[in-house]
Amino acid sequence: MTAPTEGAPLPAQSRISSRSEGNELIITIPRGAAASRGCVPTGFTVAFAFLGVTFIAQGLLSRKPAWSFFGLLFFLLMGLQLMFRFSRGMKSTGSTTLRITPEMLTMTGDIRRQWSRSTITAVKAEPPSLHLYISGQLAPDMILSNLDPDELQWIAEQLSRKWNFPPPV
Repeated sequence: MTAPTEGAPLPAQSRISSRSEGNELIITIPRGAAASRGCVPTGFTVAFAFLGVTFIAQGLLSRKPAWSFFGLLFFLLMGLQLMFRFSRGMKSTGSTTLRITPEMLTMTGDIRRQWSRSTITAVKAEPPSLHLYISGQLAPDMILSNLDPDELQWIAEQLSRKWNFPPPV
């Protein structure tokens, strides 16, 4: 962890790193452990597997295909859940990178977004996310959710310092 600009240091336990390249500040935020969860809690995945086995066994023992059909549906639900859980993690870059220049903020990771400095009116750390206030928009853009509040505050301070905004509150 390096802090290329003056101000409050990152918390000791932070995994965020930063570096300067010319007039550009690059902040790297590693992916957290909870970032690639599936659409259904893990307990339901186990329940789908159990129900699938139970229904298929009942269908085979009773020689009624409807039981086996519903068992296969439970296996399908379990397979979809596992696919969603692991495919998101495979596509992920593993981290999010913020590139801050005097003219632009670029965020890359699972998606790529850009904001022009001229359109951003304020930056605030409002846990659980960082908010970018854009001129002409009623609601702020929320980025970098679920980080430690001290890390969010540090990133907001870096953006404010780079763009000569008043310090974030």
